[in-house]
Amino acid sequence: MQSFGEMLYFFSDMAPWLSHLIISVAITYTLCIFGIVFLRAGRSPLWVFVFLIPYAGVVALWVLAYVRWPGTEKAGDATDPR
Repeated sequence: MQSFGEMLYFFSDMAPWLSHLIISVAITYTLCIFGIVFLRAGRSPLWVFVFLIPYAGVVALWVLAYVRWPGTEKAGDATDPR
């Protein structure tokens, strides 16, 4: 198994624009997936920009785990006027 330093050595062998492109695509893909998750949770997909701030993404996931999701209510609760 390769060490982390050996895996990073892979990026030093290629052109800088290519390594930046690979990292940008990976970050964009991750942000799009989190945007879909936030949209399904009934929140604004713009919350994904919180993940660009170090440690704030962990807090955002923690909050997201404990908020009420729209699909988890029972069918009878939606029609209940109370």
